[in-house]
Amino acid sequence: MNKLTTKVADKLWELEEICRLNHQIFSEEILQHATTANGLLIDKFHSENKYVICLNDREVVGMIALRAIRPFSLDSKLENIDSYLPPNKSLCEIRLLAVKPNYRKTQAFYYLYKRAFSEFIKSDYDYAVMSGILSQQKLYKNIGFVPFGPLVGDEVKFQPMYSSPDYFFKSKHKQSALSSQNQNINLLPGPVNIKSVIKEEFNNSPVSHRSSNFKYNYTRISNNLCQFVCSKNVQLLTGTGTLANEVMLAHLSTMSEKGLVLSNGEFGNRISHQASCHKLDFIEYKINSGEEFNSDELNSILTKNKIDWIFFVHCETSTGILNNLDDITKECHSKGIRVIVDCISTFGIIPIDLSKVYMASASSGKAIGSYSGLSMVFFNELSESIKNEIPVYLDIRNYIRKGSIPFTLNSNALYALGASLELINIDSRYKKIRVAGEVFRKRISALGLNLITSKNLHPAIITLKLPDTIDSLIIGETLEEKKIFVNYKSDYLINSNTIQICLFSDLDLEEIQYVSNSLQSILEIERINKVI
Repeated sequence: MNKLTTKVADKLWELEEICRLNHQIFSEEILQHATTANGLLIDKFHSENKYVICLNDREVVGMIALRAIRPFSLDSKLENIDSYLPPNKSLCEIRLLAVKPNYRKTQAFYYLYKRAFSEFIKSDYDYAVMSGILSQQKLYKNIGFVPFGPLVGDEVKFQPMYSSPDYFFKSKHKQSALSSQNQNINLLPGPVNIKSVIKEEFNNSPVSHRSSNFKYNYTRISNNLCQFVCSKNVQLLTGTGTLANEVMLAHLSTMSEKGLVLSNGEFGNRISHQASCHKLDFIEYKINSGEEFNSDELNSILTKNKIDWIFFVHCETSTGILNNLDDITKECHSKGIRVIVDCISTFGIIPIDLSKVYMASASSGKAIGSYSGLSMVFFNELSESIKNEIPVYLDIRNYIRKGSIPFTLNSNALYALGASLELINIDSRYKKIRVAGEVFRKRISALGLNLITSKNLHPAIITLKLPDTIDSLIIGETLEEKKIFVNYKSDYLINSNTIQICLFSDLDLEEIQYVSNSLQSILEIERINKVI
């Protein structure tokens, strides 16, 4: 048996197989409908249904139909169903649950409901109603369904039931499935989960950086990187994103110009420190951690001072604040000011346009979803250097003169990076993670925790400032015992009693619910312990 997968049916052959499975279960097995000569049973709401199907390769082995148009099928069987349910809630109906007999002892049933409730979350439905067959009441209750009203049906009796995404993701079936899994839940900003095709590229035999094969792939991957962010050039380096920032600062040190460094957190402070180490002539616009730069104040600084370049981080990862790259770039471009930006936490997860940026840094081991160890410096037209007194490894012009590969570069890491680029559709990924981030923030807010909020937040970084009565180190360590890995060990997080949940590894909605439930139970225990 191949791995079971689920999807929303959208192909003609899938819809035909749905009608065939509908006939097999409801005409031939349950005898709820008459058989047909062609073996197809078309549901009366077929054109209005959204079908979630479970597939084994190209075989449709199970299905569920979702429909939100009133009257429901259940409305015709039970009058005034809303009177049995919590008031003022949006409803959807689940119908036509069907799993082929030889798949009923597999995870097909659970996968169908998992995907169905994920679709509910996307559509903002509060509750799902259905008619549950009597023989399966224990199973339905175990996955979070609550019976209501009298039995319905003529020859075949059903129990009206309702549930919600919360009920399902808190259910015994769900908690058992997740708590027993061996896979860690990665909520770190890096390293991130690595997809199998990327692992395969990384595990190939290494190739010399002098070989023609390596040079061909280096050029191909470099071109893909540039297209990804609308940049003319990129230089790949062996090292972390901090190294890429050092290279950009070293380049600025050859130009004898005055700059401005923006800082609203840990990583802006780091750039200021690095700029001082390179003995750059610069001033600093520094505000409190977690705050946003004021555009009027920034424009005033740029107007009152002769500024040649500006350096800032696109996302201040320590808080999740997203600094406005487009607005700052537009303003500086109109004034002839070069923009240098750290995109380490946004590259691969947020659409970025670097066409008017002088230089930008990124890395392979964060949101792009590959292994750490490579960094990138993107650039367009470089200005002439006045002097050349920097170490050769930090000299971006040295790479240009030597044809981009003057030093050893890890072919395994390069090819893995190339594979990660080919897997990502940045627009759809950004949308998916934005939705997941909104869901997670709602669930965390419901726990009474202090979330860092802003109109400009990185969609995949959720920062929780814990009350003084709860130790962030204890919370982080307890989550690790449950195989949930959050960001909490950095000094700046420890000092502010803060933990971060990062969605760089593309969590699904069931894992989000499991994490929020686990966090809730840990906090409740900690609060009780403090009282005792």
